[in-house]
Amino acid sequence: MAARGEQLADELELRVADLKATIEHLTDGEWSLVCAGEGWPIGFVVYHVSLGFERQAGWLEQRSAGGPLAEFDWEGTHALNAALLRRHGLPTREITCAALDRRLQRLIGIVRSLTDTELDEMTLLFGGHDRSAEWIVRAVALHHVADHLKSIRAALKSRAGSAGS
Repeated sequence: MAARGEQLADELELRVADLKATIEHLTDGEWSLVCAGEGWPIGFVVYHVSLGFERQAGWLEQRSAGGPLAEFDWEGTHALNAALLRRHGLPTREITCAALDRRLQRLIGIVRSLTDTELDEMTLLFGGHDRSAEWIVRAVALHHVADHLKSIRAALKSRAGSAGS
């Protein structure tokens, strides 16, 4: 276990705590409010974040087991999200929050277990470049939560502004 892994895991927990604080008191109408930049309801955006944790954990596990670099592209991710939303509709808050917690804990457990050497190891092929395990956590997981949280807050602020008009 490395201090960097502990720090990264702590940052993930804090970022998701901020997300959860933002969504915990949403009404059903707010849960289904579409985030303009995303084209998805808030509830699905949160579910999408949890799916990201699942993929990121899988990339880290695959490489730790001696597997090849994982590959990532946006087109496949967008197609998967569209198919999930079409097939299953908007997940309930209970299902979404349980998935978010479960998948976050899996990712955090892996991140906490990584040594500095493992954090520096190339793990993912993205944009034509090899990326480290630490990059997955910093540039993908943490950034992913922050970007979607910003989108959720903008949708809520927009609705609040519309309601006051």
